[in-house]
Amino acid sequence: MNNSISTLKLRLSAMMFLHYFAAGASFPLMSLYLNQDLGFGGAGAGLILSFASLAAFISPLLGAFVTDRVMSAERLFALVEFLAAVAIFLLYLQRSFLPVLLCYFFYMSLFVPATAISNTIVFHHSPDRGNSFGGIRLWGTIGWVCSGWLFSFFWLRLGKWSVSDALVATAVIELLLGGYALTLPSSRSSAPRRKELFPRAAFKVFTNPGVVLVGITAFLMQITQRCYYFGTPPYLRSLGFSDAVMLPAMSLGQVMESVSMLFLVVLFRFFSYRTVMMLGVTMEICRFLAFYLGTSPASALLGIAFHGPSFAFFFTVSFIYINTFADKESRAGVQQLFLLIIEGFGTLAGSLLSGFVYDRATGVDGIVDYHHFWGVPLVLAFSVLSLTVLLRLIPGLKSRTH
Repeated sequence: MNNSISTLKLRLSAMMFLHYFAAGASFPLMSLYLNQDLGFGGAGAGLILSFASLAAFISPLLGAFVTDRVMSAERLFALVEFLAAVAIFLLYLQRSFLPVLLCYFFYMSLFVPATAISNTIVFHHSPDRGNSFGGIRLWGTIGWVCSGWLFSFFWLRLGKWSVSDALVATAVIELLLGGYALTLPSSRSSAPRRKELFPRAAFKVFTNPGVVLVGITAFLMQITQRCYYFGTPPYLRSLGFSDAVMLPAMSLGQVMESVSMLFLVVLFRFFSYRTVMMLGVTMEICRFLAFYLGTSPASALLGIAFHGPSFAFFFTVSFIYINTFADKESRAGVQQLFLLIIEGFGTLAGSLLSGFVYDRATGVDGIVDYHHFWGVPLVLAFSVLSLTVLLRLIPGLKSRTH
């Protein structure tokens, strides 16, 4: 039994590795590609990136309504990955604003649900109510880092590179992942299930005050995250980083995320989920302070490094925390609805806000005042900290286990 569990964890880790390896090839530089390489500007790039939020509204439909009703999570994941490969290749072929926007929306309509479905698959197969989730999710972070370094290595050796090259590679990897997902064991229950138009069990979980407050904090944290992803590539370019080394530089955040994931098991022995999430928000503040106060490559790298513990301690733990309120029947819907708050509403607000602030911070000479730009997410991060303190102090917001 132990050997079978270990083998399953290894296979789920490989699934996470491939999923985030594909994303890590192109996601970090997407704002730079849209803003400067395709010439859409801050507002145009922000508008396109905001369509990822509209895609997230499809996520509950696929996850809560389709998973285990029409097909198992594993088979749905495979189908979504195959279609995502087609979508990202179509994006690669486009150069005009409207076709790029539509293709990006098509791709994100598949990628966002795939992320939540992958979480659902892990929680379905977890023998310990999700406590092994962090260790399995860690391999997604490792995949993201490996992707950045691998593509940067080839670009440096070839002497030229383009994000569009990475889009093709992403399509190939997602085809491979779709095939791999078909080999995973099915988690579909053999018991008859009542088909509902709305996942009422999942919505009921979100009436809990603790879940509501975590949803609000996650929404605000996602806004700051979108500011980070939007502003960091042009910020690094302004500090003298070459385009070929940007992926390795930004992957420092994922390296630190991997290290932070290793500490999660230790932290859970001494602290509650809520306390660890508060620590993650504190790291978020440190990240934007480094960007706001610093003007050198060293300060930029320091801020990027804080991305790791911020993401691991808040977002990863928040998914685990939310899972403690769900049972097997509502788990898929709960994960999808929580992702809707983050990738739907949070990404919409964060992408539009970051594009707006970027243009406002850009002078008539084209030079961006990053002191102005980073001040906005810094203020938001302090507001999130106050909410996580509230979550920590009010006993009634405690989950079943933490």
